[in-house]
Amino acid sequence: GGVKHFSGYAGAALRALTGRAELTGLIRQSGIIGPTADTTALVDMLRSMSESDTRTLLETYEAVAGDAEPELLGEIEASTLLVAGERDPFTPRRTMELMNERIPGASLTVYDRATHYLPIEFPARLAVEMGDFMSESTGPGLG
Repeated sequence: GGVKHFSGYAGAALRALTGRAELTGLIRQSGIIGPTADTTALVDMLRSMSESDTRTLLETYEAVAGDAEPELLGEIEASTLLVAGERDPFTPRRTMELMNERIPGASLTVYDRATHYLPIEFPARLAVEMGDFMSESTGPGLG
């Protein structure tokens, strides 16, 4: 939350980083994404973020992240597919397992070798699995 008070500096640093020609190589070397990732998509996303108002971006993140209220998970009534990356440094596997335990009827799929950027690392597989899940989740009288 405190970073938003220095959003001008944070924004300038993000813009400087995303403007570097070697950004793709830096991302690959960092290990933050898996080897199957579409780094072009990630670089495009980062550059788009750098063009946003940094203070608003950070305030929005703070509001969305908020305080954990795990008791709310038990109130979810919708079919829930949880998708996790085995190597996600931002959302630990144990967090996803706890969510799976607390959301009634949830199912958890963990992708080997995937990180937090799983949608750009395994887009085709994720699309198929989400399509299958949505097909199974909509039966007679539900659509």
